[in-house]
Amino acid sequence: MAHSTKRPFRPLSPFLAWPSFFATPPLVLSSVVHGLELSQTEQPEALELGRQTQLRLLLEWAVNNVPYYRKATGYADMLASIRRRPDELDAVWARLPILTKAQLRSHGPRLHAPSLPAGHGKVLPVRTSGSTGTRADPLMVGLSGIVRAAAIDVPFMCCWRRAVEITDDDPYGELRRYLSIHRELEAAVFRTVSYVDGPNFAARATAPALFSVGLMDVICPPSTVFAAYNDYAGPKDISVWPFNGHEAGQQIQQSERYAFFARSGLAP
Repeated sequence: MAHSTKRPFRPLSPFLAWPSFFATPPLVLSSVVHGLELSQTEQPEALELGRQTQLRLLLEWAVNNVPYYRKATGYADMLASIRRRPDELDAVWARLPILTKAQLRSHGPRLHAPSLPAGHGKVLPVRTSGSTGTRADPLMVGLSGIVRAAAIDVPFMCCWRRAVEITDDDPYGELRRYLSIHRELEAAVFRTVSYVDGPNFAARATAPALFSVGLMDVICPPSTVFAAYNDYAGPKDISVWPFNGHEAGQQIQQSERYAFFARSGLAP
C-alpha cells in the first residue's frame, strides 16, 4: 500500500515533518498510532524520502538554533551541501562527527537551544553517568499533552537480563539463543537493550496508568512487569491475574480498561 499525499494529515509539530499526523488535539494520539501503522506498508522509496526529510529538518534546526552547531566548524557547510544536492544527504550524514561525553560536559549551555519548536513540553534536567561513571547533565524534552492516560497490559521489553535468564519462551528466547552462539557479545547486547528497557522510561512517565499482569506468563515474566509498575512515576494501579499467562484478563481486563478511562475523564 503506497503512501498517499492526499490524506488530510498535517505535521503534528513544525519539527516533525514525517510521519505527518492530525494536529487536532483529540485526534493526536490515534493519528500517531495510525501514522506509524501506515509506515509499515510504505514503499521503500517513500520511507527513504520521509527519513531524509526528517534528518534534514533535524540538522537545519541544530545549525539555526543551537549555538554549538551554529558556530562549530563544518555543520553549516554540510547543511548548505544538502540543500544544493538533497541526494547527498546520506554521504553528508556519515561525515557528521559524533558528540562525545567530554564535549557534552565542556560545551554545556552552548548545546542548549534557547527555544523549542511548537508542540514540545517542558525542558527537564537529566543527570547520568552512563557506563563510564563520569557524570553528564543533558536536558530532556518531550511532546506534551498527548498521553492523558495509559493502559499497559503485560508489558514486554522490561528487565531484559532477568527475562532472558528465567524464561525459554520467545521473544526473550531469541536473545538467549543469539547469546548461546555469540558468547563474546553478552555485555554489548545487554548494554544495547538497556536503552529500550521499560522501567527506565516508566520512571519518567506521569500519566495515570492501569497495568495488568498474568502470574503464569512465560512470555513476559511477572517479575519484569512488576519492575516497570514499581518504577512508574505517575498514578497507577495493576490488575493481577493469578492463574493466567500472557492472555491475562482478556475481555474482563478490557472492561476494567473502559472503567479506568472513564475515571480518567476519557470516556467516549
